[in-house]
Amino acid sequence: MSDKNEEIEKKVSEQSGIPGQRKEVNVENYPEAQSLGQLLKDVNFPVRKEEIMNHVKQKVGTDTQASNIMNKLAGLEDKEYKNAADVTKAMGIVST
Repeated sequence: MSDKNEEIEKKVSEQSGIPGQRKEVNVENYPEAQSLGQLLKDVNFPVRKEEIMNHVKQKVGTDTQASNIMNKLAGLEDKEYKNAADVTKAMGIVST
């Protein structure tokens, strides 16, 4: 596991110990969720799949993680997404 992945896992573990209200979610792939969040941070939601694809395509470049995300985005249902969380759920990266 890379240092970055270990750092992400450590932060998530620390946050899990903080008392208070929280919604339980399962994150299947933290690095992928982080990459997707970075790619979608400038998107003006709500948007349709095609707009997400166009936005990400402009940012992907040669980054392998982003290319993998692009391939998964292609499999999304053609509908309007309210926010990045909607996209991560639809992609199966995050589940509740």
